[in-house]
Order: sequence, then C-alpha cells, then structure tokens
Amino acid sequence: MTDVLFFVGSLAVGGTERHLSQVLPALTKRGWALKMVVFSDGGAFTEPIEAAGIPIEVLPRGFSVPVPKLRGALALVQQTRALAVGLRRRPPRILHCFLPTCCIVGGLAVRMAGFSPVVMSRRSQAARPSSFPGDKSMERWALRHANLVFGHSSRVIDELKAEGIANTKLRLNHNGIDLEAFDDAAGEREGTRRAEQWRPDEIVFATVANLIPYKGHVDLIQAFARLAGNLPWRLVLVGQGGPAFTQQLRELTQRLGIAERVDFLGGRADVPRLLKAADAGILASHQEGFPNAILEYMAASLPVIATATGGNFDAVCENQTGLLIPPAAPELLSQAAVLLLSDPLLRKRLGQAGRRRVESTFSLDACVDRYEDAYRGLLGNGHHHG
Repeated sequence: MTDVLFFVGSLAVGGTERHLSQVLPALTKRGWALKMVVFSDGGAFTEPIEAAGIPIEVLPRGFSVPVPKLRGALALVQQTRALAVGLRRRPPRILHCFLPTCCIVGGLAVRMAGFSPVVMSRRSQAARPSSFPGDKSMERWALRHANLVFGHSSRVIDELKAEGIANTKLRLNHNGIDLEAFDDAAGEREGTRRAEQWRPDEIVFATVANLIPYKGHVDLIQAFARLAGNLPWRLVLVGQGGPAFTQQLRELTQRLGIAERVDFLGGRADVPRLLKAADAGILASHQEGFPNAILEYMAASLPVIATATGGNFDAVCENQTGLLIPPAAPELLSQAAVLLLSDPLLRKRLGQAGRRRVESTFSLDACVDRYEDAYRGLLGNGHHHG
C-alpha cells in the first residue's frame, strides 16, 4: 500500500520540483512507500525520483478542443475525475498536494472520492501571479479543507493565518538541502570555468531562477549594466523560460551593451558544479515563498545578494551571510554587486558564514524529519517502516 501519494504538476526544473527530488528519495530510504502523480511527464527531476523506485503516474489529458482556455479547463476537470477515481480504487494512506493548481484539483478530487487525510503545501507568497481566474480563492478553499498545511517560510505561514487557515493545521517546514553534491563538486572549479568559458579574472555572479518576470531578471540586467565597464564581472543566468520573455531579456542585454558578459545557460542539472565555480549568488525576485536557490548559494559557500521579500528573510542574515535589498531596485542591486565585486575578503566571510548556517539550520535530514513527524501524526503513529 502507498503511504504517501505526492501530487505535483510536473518534474520540470523548478524549486518545488528540486525539493521533491531530494525529499522523496530520503523518505524512501527511511522505509516509506511513496508514489507520485503529475499532470505531465518528463522533466529534469524525473530521474532521481525513478531511481529511488518511486512510481510516477501521469493524469490523462485527452481533450482536443481548439480553444486553449477551454481546453485547459476541460483538462483540469478530466484530471480531477481521474485523480478521484484513483483515490477510490487504490487509496494511499495520505495525499500530499504541492502548488496551487494541484491543491485545487486535489481538494476537489478528495471531496469526490470521500478521501482523507490530505496534506497541502503552499510554496509561494499570496502575491504570486494567477494561473487562471479565480484560482486564489479556489486554493484558499482547498487549503481550509486540508488536514494539514505546510508553509516553507515564516511569511507564507503568516499569510496562511491571515487567509483563515486554522493555526492547528499549519506547519512550518523550511526547505532542506543535500550538501553532498556541493562537496563533491568542490574540486572542479577551474575545469568548470574553462568549460563554461569564464575567464580566470572574472567575478562570476550566478542566479538560479526560471526566466519568469517576477523573478526580477530585468532588474538584474539593468543593475549590472550600471557597473563600471572595467570591472571584470560575469552574470550567469541558470533557468529556463518561455521563448518570448527569454528573447526580451537577451535583447535587453544587447541594448544595454552587456550581452558579452551575460550567459543564458537554460535549465541545468549540474547546479552544484556551476555554483562551486562562481563567486557570488544573487536572487532578484519580487516575491518568494522560500527559495532553494539561496540555500544552494550558501551550500556552495557563496555570499548572497537577495531581495528583502518573503522567505528570503528566513534564509539570509543581513551582513552576516549576505546582503538584502528592496525588490525592483536596480540601482541598489548594482551597489550591492559593486560591494562584493570589489571586496574578496567580504565575499569569503559572507560565504563561509552562509555555509555554516545552511549546515546548522537547513539540512535535508531536518526537513525530512518534519515531514515524517507530520505524517505520523496524521496516521496516529501507525506507520511501520519496510
């Protein structure tokens, strides 16, 4: 019997997907029988899930209606029914839904199936862009009817309380990170820089964030365009995005005369290797739930520049592990970059403190412990390993 059925949109490159690719194999090693259900198959994080022996089921999406919005709505209806049928026929002990659309579909499906218990995770701030009209109110409805609701930062928990989610249902669980991959990549710095064609004298700033407008890439490019031309820097953008917005960003780098100093690497599975070869990590998001990227920067002993929003406050200790600046402020972002660019001792001090902080506060084991405790509580401590 499946102990926990995890429901997420896909296993494409993204913070939640990366989180699950680490947490689920760890739970499996502890004896939990897991399964995953997704809207669409494929994606960079399929391999670690399958390698852990966790089955992945794709919900059917068979409508061929020519109107895109109608096609999307009908597909969600079909997938809700398919999930409900699965919950009735092969009920897991717990359903755990991640991200808004899955929480909505999961919330509707459990009502149809008469299934319980259900856990939901919100991993963004309430100010996130809407997926479709009415999705935020539907998500609130689903969260209120869940047995437990996880938030991964203090700000997200505060927002959930303000939206009427009962305090007894709420659990804070910061992301955890597996430090092994970053330690394994420690000796590859020079080889990576050669392979990526980064000059030895360049100070490399890396940002790990999908190319979505609210992630602040426009601010980032504008900020680096302000840097003095004779300073040896490179900006590396790791993450995938839609063709139109990606092209818009590329054109902006050309218009501002910094195209030769900005690398668009797309989605990459070797993030630890890239970060161990960089000199600083930067995240310019306008809003964040709790970004894995910042933990990855700290795991790689990089100093962090991040916007003062959402879960970034939980992750970054101002002037100890990094620098916090207001969102949508390219000039201040530029000033922070200049500070790190010109002070190697500051970079080293912040980076080493960040590594110590991620070791003590954001380990993968601690994160998995908190999930286990919650699941056992729902099952009345009746779970048996193996």
